[in-house]
Amino acid sequence: MTLTRSFKETVKARAERDEAFREALLREGVECLLSGDMDTSYPHWGSTLDDFLKGEGIYQTTKTAAVKRVVRWQLARKVEG
Repeated sequence: MTLTRSFKETVKARAERDEAFREALLREGVECLLSGDMDTSYPHWGSTLDDFLKGEGIYQTTKTAAVKRVVRWQLARKVEG
């Protein structure tokens, strides 16, 4: 059976219509950033997560959000500790 669209097109279409799916993709990306896994590859896309985010025009926004989340988490740990 021949595929009619690429994996990337399929993921993009689902992300456009499914908010929970978008949130899960963002969460996975943030978790990779937070864990220092900057080279997470997606073989179907043939690029890194950074390349994908840059291609979608959301790299800097996502990176900024991830850094803010880490700082908040670190501050919360210091306050609690």
